[in-house]
Amino acid sequence: MRPCVRIALLLWDPSELPRRVTAGAAAWARADGGVVCTLAPCRPQQVQRLAAEVDGFLVFHTDPVMRATLAAHGRPAIGVSARHRETAELPLVIADGRAAGALAAAHLIERGLERLIYAGVGDIAYAQDRGAGFAAAAAAAGVACQVVEQGRPEHILPVIRAGSGPAGILAAHDGRARQLLDRCLDEGLAVPDEVALLGVDDTQLFCELAPVPLSSVDIDGEAVGRHALAVLVDWCRVGRRPPPVIRVPPTRVVARASTDCQHAGDPVVGAALAFIRRRALHGIGVDDVAQHLAVPRRTLEAALRRHGGRSPYQLILDRRFAHACEALQLDNATIAAIARRCGFADQRQFARAFAKRFGCTPSAYRQLHREQ
Repeated sequence: MRPCVRIALLLWDPSELPRRVTAGAAAWARADGGVVCTLAPCRPQQVQRLAAEVDGFLVFHTDPVMRATLAAHGRPAIGVSARHRETAELPLVIADGRAAGALAAAHLIERGLERLIYAGVGDIAYAQDRGAGFAAAAAAAGVACQVVEQGRPEHILPVIRAGSGPAGILAAHDGRARQLLDRCLDEGLAVPDEVALLGVDDTQLFCELAPVPLSSVDIDGEAVGRHALAVLVDWCRVGRRPPPVIRVPPTRVVARASTDCQHAGDPVVGAALAFIRRRALHGIGVDDVAQHLAVPRRTLEAALRRHGGRSPYQLILDRRFAHACEALQLDNATIAAIARRCGFADQRQFARAFAKRFGCTPSAYRQLHREQ
């Protein structure tokens, strides 16, 4: 029987990420069965006492004093905050900021936005990474993007007004996104039609209680916690120090009203894409889309094929499968329940269509992605 490993979680912080990291670490510890986690104070002067009681530290704060204090005591310690760049003293397991920025850019570009803005928060490492990923993804798609490192409302509003057409904005975090949302509404800018806005972290207090609910990139703090604790326990048990930094990819964009828009040069295309995005999970067919737009089915199909080379039916299926794949990976609902939730008539129809698209059953897909 393996000896029990004791870990102090130095994760006291009012923000969303430490709470989710704690939840992920606790879930991993329960599954392992040989790890005891204790949520502990995280002031440097308390490290010496804790070091005599635990085998390792998982810490959110990575200020220089805390890093030096942890290094001096020699216990394995891993940081989970991406606020600072990696250092020799403290390995990091952090959310992948560049991937989060790229995911946000794809979300806005998918909505037809051809002018993107990044609202940063200065030289903080995670903010710079998110901005770099956002700008790189925009450049790869041929979409104009302006990065504003000090992205407070007073810096972003002149940029919005200097350009023409609707703007898609990624804020470095949900708090900055909420500031921008409030200021845009105060200035009479329509969200999401003139300004589509999203943040990062999926902090529900910011996002769901906003005047226009905010879309946000879910950076999967639970996965950060699971991965961080796994490598920390491995370090404690066998002495295998992890690399300086391990980046955990984000899961998805949680879409809410602040990006619920569709911009396209052809009004039929824009209206069709918006209707499909909102109603694809409700069992609609191509005739429902045509009837909603009051256009002949042939006109609808021709317009969408000119726009992106895909038929209305294919776009409806794309939307359903995107939700189905997300559900299979992230929740424990039955296959039948997921089929109904995604607009399929029954489980059999869902399974046939899924196998044709992905080459495997929904159950096999779920198992594969849960094991990764």
